[in-house]
Amino acid sequence: VRCFVGEPKPKIFWLLPSSDMISSSTDRYFLHANGSLSVRQVKLLDAGEYMCVARNAGGDDTKLYKLDVEAKPPIINGLYTNKTIIKVTAVRHSKKQIDCRAEGTPPPQIMWIMPDNIFLTAPYYGSRIVVHKNGTLEIRNLRPSDTADFICVARNDWGESMLVVRLEVLEMLRRPTFKNPFNEKIIAKPGKATILNCSVDGNPPPEISWMLPNGTWFSKGIKTSQFLTGSNGTLTIYNPNRDKAGKYRCAAKNKVGYIERLIILEIGQNRFINITLCNKPTSAPSYHNESKRELVL
Repeated sequence: VRCFVGEPKPKIFWLLPSSDMISSSTDRYFLHANGSLSVRQVKLLDAGEYMCVARNAGGDDTKLYKLDVEAKPPIINGLYTNKTIIKVTAVRHSKKQIDCRAEGTPPPQIMWIMPDNIFLTAPYYGSRIVVHKNGTLEIRNLRPSDTADFICVARNDWGESMLVVRLEVLEMLRRPTFKNPFNEKIIAKPGKATILNCSVDGNPPPEISWMLPNGTWFSKGIKTSQFLTGSNGTLTIYNPNRDKAGKYRCAAKNKVGYIERLIILEIGQNRFINITLCNKPTSAPSYHNESKRELVL
């Protein structure tokens, strides 16, 4: 704010909106040799009327200035909300960067609140945790104990915004793999419940589904009068018959992969044994072609 003076050289002082008087420089107010006033770190409270008073032997002269302070509340990552919650994942032993780009007028101050209620103000440089000048949080050598909420707070004179980051630390991601990777043929006994196995490893744990010979897909936990899909990847066929014979496909998928395995189901034959009995009560039974009886075992 400028204040022009005359002759003889007057004494200059300023009246602030708070009614305080400035006649020399302070931490926030700098009084220049020509009478101009500079305000550092402008805040909303600095808005208002500033009066420059010039005084010499000839009298007083005043000049009034009105200062408007433009202010915008902080926004984080371009999101115009007071509070945003996001979920992120990271792999154990890796490095994770979480952005907290804050904008506002005046420029907001950024602070991260850690899970143990420790406050870190940007910039911060630790051995494992860094808060960069732009507000980005960096965590190195992630541990399972880092699974927690991390809160970024951006604050200026106009208000504050908050970003809640729910971090989940996962073990190393692995594609699904079958414990028995080979296709298989199974011969079932008619009418006797049969279990088809589909054991899978992977991280995150794969989702297992089965395709029946007729093209129907069953996911985990499906139970009908004829089939049951178990949580461990098994498929139980309650009453195998020729209609159930055919190709069964086990599929496993997770975030990083998809695999299939083929199991061919055949239905065995009933076994028949012919036995001929001779009706001679006084001696041991003998076998010949008379009085044939057929037993089914």
